[in-house]
Amino acid sequence: MIKVYTDAVCHRNGEPDSVGAWSFVIHDDKEDIECSGIEEGTTIQRVELIAVIQALKFINEDIKLKNIPIIVYSDSKYAINYLKYKTYKTWNEKKWKKIANMDLWIQAIELSESLKVDFIKTNKHCIDEWKNRANCLAKSAIEKYFKKQEETNETS
Repeated sequence: MIKVYTDAVCHRNGEPDSVGAWSFVIHDDKEDIECSGIEEGTTIQRVELIAVIQALKFINEDIKLKNIPIIVYSDSKYAINYLKYKTYKTWNEKKWKKIANMDLWIQAIELSESLKVDFIKTNKHCIDEWKNRANCLAKSAIEKYFKKQEETNETS
């Protein structure tokens, strides 16, 4: 079984100058895989979904991992509930046009349906080594982004 822990942070959520960071930790008996990234002009919901998508993409592209059951742990009610309970199946054509982040939902749905995956909602501040690691990765990514921006501004 593969356990995936995702997290995200967003500075100035939803504002034109917002910056978000996403992260995931893939944990199994053999190794831990960590990844994080930055999105500009985003929302917390987008980066939470991106974290799940990036983790599932990684697994989907690794032939050794692809057929192993997966559990994704996230504190994002937005991402987890739609995917776990497949409520997107009740969205009719009219509603699909109004769904925020449709570009991401399409990817998340395709990936979740192509893999053996379950989703578990965690508490934001749960005491779990891997969830906390994912949180640290997202925070570190955004801190590095701002430090780099600061350094760029100083040299300009």
